[in-house]
Amino acid sequence: MTWRSSNVLAVSGSEDFSYYMHDGPGAFRFAVAGRISEAGARELEQAWRTASSVIGSRSLIVDLNRVTGIEAAGQRLIRCWHKLGAQLVGTTERARKLIEMVTGEPAYLRDGR
Repeated sequence: MTWRSSNVLAVSGSEDFSYYMHDGPGAFRFAVAGRISEAGARELEQAWRTASSVIGSRSLIVDLNRVTGIEAAGQRLIRCWHKLGAQLVGTTERARKLIEMVTGEPAYLRDGR
């Protein structure tokens, strides 16, 4: 995965779950991969709370292209981010369906750039 004009702040996760935080000039991005379990959702939420001090007024973009599954806690977290104004990004049909499932709203394929 390549992001222009951004720095990878952290790489974390387990064998079947990982996320990357990208600190760019106009947006802060989370790129999530694998299955978001209950533990993964807690880890993501903690990372977001820690990063929120540097996000400031920039957009929060959550890339869900590589998510393969999501448990209830992950759904709640993604829904919360969406309600707070995060842009949920999906360029695959699987990501689009996941976004629609979590938000209950139509999702369109896009790359978020």
